[in-house]
Amino acid sequence: MKKRAFPVILTALLMLTGCGYGQTASDFKEPKYYEPYEISPIRNRYNFDYNADWYKDFLDQVRGFNTTVITTERIDKHLAKSGIQAMSSTCPEVFWIDSYYYAPSTDASKIDFNIKSCVEEDKIPEMYNELMQKAQDIADAVPSDYSDYEKILYVHDHIADITVYDYSAVENPKASLAYTAYGCLVEGKAVCQGYAEAFTLVMNLLGIENGVVIGDTYLGYHAWNYVKLDGNYYWLDITWDDQDSTFPTSHTYFLFTDELLSRTRYPDLDLNYFSPECTSLDKYIPAEEMAYLSTYDKEAVKQVMERHSDDKYCDIVFDSFEAYSAAMEALLRDGELSSIARKAWGSGSVKYYSNDHMLTLTVISTA
Repeated sequence: MKKRAFPVILTALLMLTGCGYGQTASDFKEPKYYEPYEISPIRNRYNFDYNADWYKDFLDQVRGFNTTVITTERIDKHLAKSGIQAMSSTCPEVFWIDSYYYAPSTDASKIDFNIKSCVEEDKIPEMYNELMQKAQDIADAVPSDYSDYEKILYVHDHIADITVYDYSAVENPKASLAYTAYGCLVEGKAVCQGYAEAFTLVMNLLGIENGVVIGDTYLGYHAWNYVKLDGNYYWLDITWDDQDSTFPTSHTYFLFTDELLSRTRYPDLDLNYFSPECTSLDKYIPAEEMAYLSTYDKEAVKQVMERHSDDKYCDIVFDSFEAYSAAMEALLRDGELSSIARKAWGSGSVKYYSNDHMLTLTVISTA
């Protein structure tokens, strides 16, 4: 029987076209309503157990740079797939694997791994040590008295600060490490999967539960993170918050909910072994900064902009299409944004980026 190669990570299967994020300012257009995606938690479908002896031994063999792994017991193809998806989601230090072959026997299973074409096998241990040192340096730089929330925020902002989005890698994904934590932390260039895996690696070192999730967005396939904080799960997307040093790092996609997620994307059932339910707005920065608005209120918008008078840049998120549409008409069509900016920032010269999917307005001073 001909062996079939199974992709380990998404770059071996399809192109992550939803990584880059941003719109350009334009003349006012009537906001367009988009139906939200359906979001469902993804639970363990094949009774996969993180603590199973076979999985612990499997990880030890992979982390020992073995390209062939023999499991300590026979596992079926579904359990093998779940285990490898779990490794891809939570063990980004294993950056060199491209695809795998699965072959069961009577009392064990054999898994052969293909190495990425852009990685030289004899250099993997050295590259692994480089990656782990970079991740450890970031973890060590987090102040010891920080809360878990502060640690997550620090790592989110730090990765955004040190990483440049690698647009060239989208065109030739198999020739680049930008889809890995190594590309992000060592080379300083990444696409969405690299950002997400770098975050997971540092969170693992800090002992905070998290993982990488892959799914479809209105821009194409994409990778982002979940993280657990104070008993609740939250979504987090550094790629779409990274402004590539042009503007301050955004927090529109920092610790957000299923409802906000459903505006732009959904996790793919076949590409993830786990996807949590995220319902709490308790840690959402726009909500904390009163920049998450349920209705259009000119004074509320002015107060948001006043709180950002130093950097003269702000993101405003609306909790419904009705509120967003009313705001866009008043602020952009009727010209209220310029008058608010004059009062809040001393100049009415601004540009804006509106997103009809996420229901957000980003305002930047051009004075």
